[in-house]
Amino acid sequence: MKNSPFEISVLSSCSDRKLRSLLVELLTVSRISMVDIYLLRRVDLDAFGHKATALEFLKQDSNVGAAVDWLLKQFAEAEGIAAKNGIDADRIMVPALATFLPEIAWSDKAAAEDAITGLVNAVRIGHRLREEHRMEFPIVEMVCGTTVEHRRRALLEGEYVGATDHWDKRWKEAIIEYPADSKRELILDRLRLVRRRLFDAGIHDWALALELEPGSYVLDDESAVRHMFEDLLTRSKYKILRKHVGLNFDIAHMKIAGVSDSAIEDFRRWMIHSHVCDHPGMHTRDQVLGTWDPVDRSNAGFYGPLKSFTEAPDVAGREGLPWSRSVAIELEGCNRIMWIHDSVSALRHMQRALSKPKRDTDDSEWLLDTPHEGVDAPKTDPVIDRKNRRPLED
Repeated sequence: MKNSPFEISVLSSCSDRKLRSLLVELLTVSRISMVDIYLLRRVDLDAFGHKATALEFLKQDSNVGAAVDWLLKQFAEAEGIAAKNGIDADRIMVPALATFLPEIAWSDKAAAEDAITGLVNAVRIGHRLREEHRMEFPIVEMVCGTTVEHRRRALLEGEYVGATDHWDKRWKEAIIEYPADSKRELILDRLRLVRRRLFDAGIHDWALALELEPGSYVLDDESAVRHMFEDLLTRSKYKILRKHVGLNFDIAHMKIAGVSDSAIEDFRRWMIHSHVCDHPGMHTRDQVLGTWDPVDRSNAGFYGPLKSFTEAPDVAGREGLPWSRSVAIELEGCNRIMWIHDSVSALRHMQRALSKPKRDTDDSEWLLDTPHEGVDAPKTDPVIDRKNRRPLED
């Protein structure tokens, strides 16, 4: 949207449809041409005849060119189908590439080496897409791995002081849990290796967007994010990473983890990219925007951080970090295509509202007189019972 405070994107992992089919749906129904590409979904790997995991695919240097060629083909074919059906769609662009390589934090050095190579190759894919004018800047989203490992995988060689070994009912097996601070340092040290390999390959413009994930993850709460970026900004050995490592500003994950509004505003200085969804206070239970928190009220709190996207993050302290200027809809655990369309409609409502001049009178609404398309706005904000995960009547 012209003159909008942010662009709307959709993460490809929101759906298990074949990529070309998903792109055609987004172009023709929701008129969305910005798509975060997950590297790679099961359905994508099947298209290559690759029966192994995304990591096993990404760790092979020879697959970089094949992945780029395949993605370009899906983009071109989807655009062609849209045009054939009379849709004047914008060119498909990729604000960011998404990965899930928790092995980056493992004590198993062989697995960690594979994850390092996978991240390097993800950036290489982004670099190639930039050359093909499908990305403005190679941004790769990254989950920092967990503090917990299966005991059979862990190599206890005295590297991690304070690790505990116990039976875990959730995992139904013996696990080893490491202190989060040792994992944070381990990750940053391994990202230095990622930077070195990309530098040696002549790739200097790239960024990793670290994502807060609620649960037994290295970046799982407000304190963990602060400690990670304090280490990054204050320790001299990580200086070379400062223009390459920022934050994937996932509003839903931060709210689930109980990150304060003041901290969310503070974290914007490290923001590279952003995700949003709605949820009943549980991770991987993502739902349509507006399901639990109304989208027609800017004072609802949950979507409040979107208001801060009307301006770029402060330059101070960013060390030249890029900003995708995009908010991607991420619906983990969802394969309902209509949830994507409804979420786009809701986010577009907020996008339109934020692009309009502020009123001098009432700031309680999203500055629009009508709700977003397809959804009737409540006259008052509903009371939400998150514990029982259902709306309550006033």
